[in-house]
Amino acid sequence: MSFLRDLRRRKVVQWTAAYLAGAWIVMQLLDVLGPRWGMGDELARSVDILLAGGLGIVLVVSWFHGEKGHQRVGIAEAGLLGGLLLATGVGVTVSLRGADAGGGAPGEPGEAAIRDEREAPVPGARTLAVLPFTNVSADPEQEYFSDGLTEELLTVLARIPGLQVASRTSSFAFKGQAVPPEEVARRLRVSRFVEGSVRRYGDRLRVSAQLIEVESGFELWNGSYDEPAGDWLEIQDRIARAIGSALEVELAEDLGIAGRTTRDPEAHDLYLQGRAAWRRRSVEDQREALALFEQALARDSTYALAWAGLADTYLIFPFYSRVPTGDVFPAARAAAERALEIDPGLVEARTTLAYLRALFDHDLEASDRAFARVLEDGSWYATALKWYSDILTFIGRDDQALEVVRRAVVLDPASANNQTILGMKFLVTGDQETALEYFDRALQLDPDFPLTLKHASWVYWSRGDTARFFHARERLESMGVPVEAPVAEVRAAYQEAGPEAAMRLMSDAPGGTAVPMERARWRALLGDLDGAFESIYQAREVRDVWYIFVTYYPELEAVRRDPRYEEVVAGL
Repeated sequence: MSFLRDLRRRKVVQWTAAYLAGAWIVMQLLDVLGPRWGMGDELARSVDILLAGGLGIVLVVSWFHGEKGHQRVGIAEAGLLGGLLLATGVGVTVSLRGADAGGGAPGEPGEAAIRDEREAPVPGARTLAVLPFTNVSADPEQEYFSDGLTEELLTVLARIPGLQVASRTSSFAFKGQAVPPEEVARRLRVSRFVEGSVRRYGDRLRVSAQLIEVESGFELWNGSYDEPAGDWLEIQDRIARAIGSALEVELAEDLGIAGRTTRDPEAHDLYLQGRAAWRRRSVEDQREALALFEQALARDSTYALAWAGLADTYLIFPFYSRVPTGDVFPAARAAAERALEIDPGLVEARTTLAYLRALFDHDLEASDRAFARVLEDGSWYATALKWYSDILTFIGRDDQALEVVRRAVVLDPASANNQTILGMKFLVTGDQETALEYFDRALQLDPDFPLTLKHASWVYWSRGDTARFFHARERLESMGVPVEAPVAEVRAAYQEAGPEAAMRLMSDAPGGTAVPMERARWRALLGDLDGAFESIYQAREVRDVWYIFVTYYPELEAVRRDPRYEEVVAGL
């Protein structure tokens, strides 16, 4: 009771209540003003730590001085205050350093990603990000054009030796967010950034751009171009050369712009709209992308990038739909080969062909060699690194696969696809915890990314997290992505008869829409190896896009120990 009397006498409760009220007001103000000021999560955490440390200091001061204000500071009080100040300082330092190593803000790799990317080079004078150019046209529907011009300029700069350019996905992750460009550049780990604006009016095009140094904030270069809309190629070339000159890098006489693109403004518009649809990944969006690329090629049949876009769309169809590979992969190959007839060095088309050698031809050695050649010229292309990491995993070079996909994440940390593939590399080794960190990071970037939902759902099931499993499967089903059986029926079977009944339904449901490899995985988990091999043989016969994943799906570990497995992989 004497302790409580001391608290009242020293007015500790009053001091504490007043401090908490003030801290609450500070936190409310920061919630409102923080986004406007561009305050990141790391600064918000630091304020939380400071406020928590301040509460401890208030408690100490009120205990020693709450009754009187003229007491001298004693040894005990000084020690407590010193310890609190030290602990608060350490907490703030750790918070800020953790943020520098990779916080969780959109567009920067989270802690899980950065933990494995710490060997990435510190930004140097020639690291660069091209931020999305602002559409200042009267028509907001012209946004795709400003985005497309940004992407094409980024690609041209990325091909210049001596420049390391942040990928399109990472640069665009901040679009529409109230984050200062300097902060975006820091999160992307670059020392320079390009920003600008695009305005189309009638048949004219006005483009303004500037190159900014992050550390000093100085403008190293700026330019403004007002030209006929059909002259965007010359504008891109002039901007790229001006930036290269400002950064003192050696430029080739031909930057390779003309072979990739077209001089037909309408074909160019159609291509940009097609790429925008292609990135959205739903089945309907892919159909729209196909139509747009075909319209672009109808206007200019020598448009290499449009042929590459057509090939990419055919390539990803079987991953997200029920379309058989035999219906689209030959078309993907033909489109990629046509792109290379026009531009023999086009990295995007060469990457597609290299991946097809594995997915459709089941020739892993040829795919390995093709990717090695692609990366001699296309080390800037994160998609090539990501797909090559799959090939390396298929052939058992797991350490190299991890190294390659980490390079893809460094180039493109805001790609949900890259984060998912990196998570899969850890899943192969049995490290579910780390795999889920990457899957969660991918879902923060894109809550509906089908590949993440698919792979994560298997981990949820294996861990008994059926709530997240059914949520992921419902999202996939709603997007038209093949599932083994209607999710409502699987849920009912689980609730009525338990997990084994649900698994049997997913492995044997008549008329199910799943590809054979999914059935093989469930049958293997049920211990039905004969049934699993039956599904695997079926997958091989129909050239199921997932067949080659037999080499590393965790659920098929028992299959890989079976003597019949050697015959399965003999042709790979």
